Amino acid sequence: MFCCKCGAALINDALFCSTCGTKLRFEDNGALIDKTSAPDIEAERNTILVPILGKSIEFNKDIYIYIEIRRMFEELSQEVYDDFTGDFYSKYADMDRFIHSFEDNISEIFEEATSLISACLSEMNIFGVTDEEIFNYIDRYCSKTSQVVEKIIIKYNSIVANQEGMSQYRQQRKASRGRVVGGGFGISGAMKGMATAGALNMATGALHSIGNALGEMGTAIRVSAAKDKLFKESGMQYDFGIALKSDIADMHLALIDLINVHKRTKIRKYTTEDRAQANKIRSDLKNEVIAAHNVKAAALEMLHKDPFNAPSYEFIIYLFPDKVSEITEFATFFGFDINAYYVNFINFIDPAVDVLLEYSTYLNDLIADELDLGEDYIAPLTTDLQALLEYFEIIFNAANEKNFFFFPACSSMGATRLKGACSTYANYGKEAPLLLFDSTLGKSGKEGFLLTDGYVYLKNNKLRLDTVLNEIRQEKNPSNNCDYLYFCDHKVHLLGAGKIVEFELLGDFIEFIISAVLFLSAMKHSSASLWSAIEQYENLPRVSNLYAGGQKKIESKSAEVSIVYCFDCGSENDFDAKFCADCGSELM
Repeated sequence: MFCCKCGAALINDALFCSTCGTKLRFEDNGALIDKTSAPDIEAERNTILVPILGKSIEFNKDIYIYIEIRRMFEELSQEVYDDFTGDFYSKYADMDRFIHSFEDNISEIFEEATSLISACLSEMNIFGVTDEEIFNYIDRYCSKTSQVVEKIIIKYNSIVANQEGMSQYRQQRKASRGRVVGGGFGISGAMKGMATAGALNMATGALHSIGNALGEMGTAIRVSAAKDKLFKESGMQYDFGIALKSDIADMHLALIDLINVHKRTKIRKYTTEDRAQANKIRSDLKNEVIAAHNVKAAALEMLHKDPFNAPSYEFIIYLFPDKVSEITEFATFFGFDINAYYVNFINFIDPAVDVLLEYSTYLNDLIADELDLGEDYIAPLTTDLQALLEYFEIIFNAANEKNFFFFPACSSMGATRLKGACSTYANYGKEAPLLLFDSTLGKSGKEGFLLTDGYVYLKNNKLRLDTVLNEIRQEKNPSNNCDYLYFCDHKVHLLGAGKIVEFELLGDFIEFIISAVLFLSAMKHSSASLWSAIEQYENLPRVSNLYAGGQKKIESKSAEVSIVYCFDCGSENDFDAKFCADCGSELM
């Protein structure tokens, strides 16, 4: 099939010539004609369906454009972060040099980012956009760098207060308030002031004022150690790096706004509000607020709200580990490579599963024979962690282990000893306490160990569960004939022993419990049986098989360079096409 105007070859199902842009006309039987009276063909649906979890999520075709624009700014922001944090201390050396040099460096950084906006606008035939207009849109989304500057001033003022007394502190606070706290230090103010000078940088003028203020404060600080502490120990390097990275990445939102205004388009952008909604859904799913029959629908809505949120993909794998191939293809379309996360996911769980499998038959022998409790104490093991802990509480009580307390279903005595542990060595925060051993003679709970869903707490030590796995053992000290439980090289004196400690089986039980905690907390299990859940896990695909289902159904532009997407309708076209084959728009 060829174009009747220029003679160029046409692709199948083209509505417009990709060489000259002429609209093509067809007979009812599909034959190409050249009659002005021919009826218009109904426009193709302007959406795409991206498959996941056996369903499909609908997006506008302009998602292709958004993905490409977002990708450009995220790549630039990562480069900025790597460069800034990588040579931070070699470039600035100390606080004084940072104050005098940072404004020049940040000018270059933001000039590159704003120049990228200008270049993209020109590429899309959007001309005449002033610097002031660009800065106004940027200021809607980019404020984190200025917030970090404000924090530095507050810290400097605090140092002044400590070194020079409250009088000078009040003067410095008053002098700086107009620049940062109440005077509107912001990106738009800095940019608008610079626009008359034709500068394409983001905050040079404002940072120059900030630098002068900090320099004046620096002369008032006579103890250089205070500056060094702020410069090297306050995390300033990464605070600035993360703020710069975030601001530059968010500049893509300003570009989308400018395109929509000048092109009269409605390209969908994904903002912090969308992320907040996606995070709320994830939180509700994690806390099991959402009914089981609505979990899949909620998960799909979470991805629809913000398909660019990495924690969402991690949580989707937690919910549906057996669907990892579909999840991977969906994530790849939106520019996420979750293979690395899935590798970490598997590597985290595998050691725990290996330990559990070792006990698949041995655990019953431990309980029935070695502890001599009999088969009446053997029961099916469940994927409900609380029920599993309650089962082991029964076993420990039957073995006369009076100093072990399982949570949350423990006695008031256990709650009292947990408070003692928290007041001394186990400030566990938001973690869930699971098992406490009290090694004190006075039954205060102030020594021993606490096992939570994330850590083992010991006196002067806090160890991640996955790091102590395979490093747990019970040993008797021949010099004093006392029993100790070791987590790696850290030991706990086992006082008030029952049969489990007496028979030197405590290491086995603790190893099994920790393995079960790691396995059960890492993924959602559809089976109520622990051993069935392990069997299902063993059948999950390894990384090399993630794409075993065949060719990915949708490719992002960054992964496929042989096509170009139409700005107006989002359709795919050959890379060298000049006009869109679906809507006839000129391709950029």
